[in-house]
Amino acid sequence: MGGYDFNCGAWQANDDILPLDLVPNSKRLFFMRMAVEFKTRDHSDGSLNTTCRIVKELSVPMDEDRGLNRKAWDLIRDGLNQMGSPATAIGEAILQLTCCALQMMRDPANTARPVLPMELLVTSIAKEQEAQVKVAVAV
Repeated sequence: MGGYDFNCGAWQANDDILPLDLVPNSKRLFFMRMAVEFKTRDHSDGSLNTTCRIVKELSVPMDEDRGLNRKAWDLIRDGLNQMGSPATAIGEAILQLTCCALQMMRDPANTARPVLPMELLVTSIAKEQEAQVKVAVAV
């Protein structure tokens, strides 16, 4: 069969992920920490083992009408491609981030905040044949 299954989710993060040197300009920003985890299934007990975790951070301007605009989507897509995310997961990741952005913007507690932090996690699980090939190559 080969390939990957994936899960992804986005959520509002704590301010502790914000870099100390992040200086917002006149526009409000979203700061994103995106992580892609690659996992394989242990055939002996069915557990998942993380083989690799890649993290990328980026800031994008807030679109007051849509949360994230097309330019932000392009930056997210390019970042996820660079991280090796499965192509099938990228559209879902952008949708999750856009929904999260809209929820964060509507929250009265975030009205005056110049930077809103969010996180994304894409978990990519190798399907059985792919996992076997990776193990064989790693030996």
